[in-house]
Parts: sequence; structure tokens; C-alpha cells
Amino acid sequence: MAVLADLACLFNRVIVTLVALVVVVAAISVLVAPEQALATVQGDLAALQRAPVTGLVGAALVIGLVAALLLVVEMLPWRLPPVYQASVNGGLVEYPASLVATLISREISGLDGVRGARVKTQGARTRVDVLIRLSVCDEDDCHGIAGGAIDAIRGKVTGLGLEVGQILLTIDPTGASQTSPQRRLFAIRKA
Repeated sequence: MAVLADLACLFNRVIVTLVALVVVVAAISVLVAPEQALATVQGDLAALQRAPVTGLVGAALVIGLVAALLLVVEMLPWRLPPVYQASVNGGLVEYPASLVATLISREISGLDGVRGARVKTQGARTRVDVLIRLSVCDEDDCHGIAGGAIDAIRGKVTGLGLEVGQILLTIDPTGASQTSPQRRLFAIRKA
């Protein structure tokens, strides 16, 4: 069902884009050479011969601007809130990305040595990429915490019926001084 909706949306965007391009080209041709453009369509549009050229230029300008605006709006990438889709018991479940991030954050916050977690998710459809910043104490075992966090993330995401993409962890020691650098652990694991 979602694939058909995506195809219909793509078809509509292609049609609107093509129509807007044709209108923009027509408007530019009238603006550049109004007499030549008028002569080109003279056979089919005999009624336009009685209209003043300035009226045609004004109409072409307005129509061209509207078409250019439509074209720009169609070409801009619109960011809708991402939704992940999982197949569960023969049905389709949609999880908002914010819910997936919240569930992962709750899972990670319960681990030993973790003081806090900020989670962002990216990806599309069934694949979830996780960006996480963990706050830990200086004396904690960062690698052990990172390994446990990766396992917890994988368990939570796959438990939702989704695929684990990339996982990026940044360890932020909460007891560190302002001048000490953050420890970054980059962990990429496939589901």
C-alpha cells in the first residue's frame, strides 16, 4: 500500500514539474521576444492578435512567476517526520522516529555506568541508524559500557522488528574537567 502511494506521489511530482517547466519556458519566450512568440501561436490563437502586447507580457510575467514558484516548491526536499515500518504478524506497524529514539534512550539509561543518553535516529523504512551521546563517569570502563550499549540498541531495535543500520557512540565523561577532550567511540555494527 505504501509503495503505491509513493509511486502516485512520484507521478504527481513528475507531472507538476514537467508542466511547470513548460509554462516557465513559454513565459520566458514571451518575455524575451513577445512578437515572435505571438507569431508562433498565431494560427491556433487568432483571438490573441487583438490583445495588446503589454497585456500579454504582464500575463506571461504573472503566469511565469506562479509556475516558477510551483517548480521551486516541488524541487525542495520536504522533511516529514521519519517513520519506520515493521512487519509484525502479517501486519504493518509504523513507529515514529521519536518513539524509537525514546525507547532506545530508556534502554540505554538503565545500563550500569551510564548517567544519561541523548539519542537521535536516522534511516528510512525498516533500517534505523542510531546516533547516541552517552554520559558516563571518568572511572567507568568506557569500552565495556559502549559494548553493552551497542548490544542493548541492537536488542531494542530488532525487538521492534526493525533493522539496525549504523551505530555511532560518543562517550562524554560527566566527571571530566572542561579542558579534557571527549572520548569518541565509533562502532558500526550490522544487524
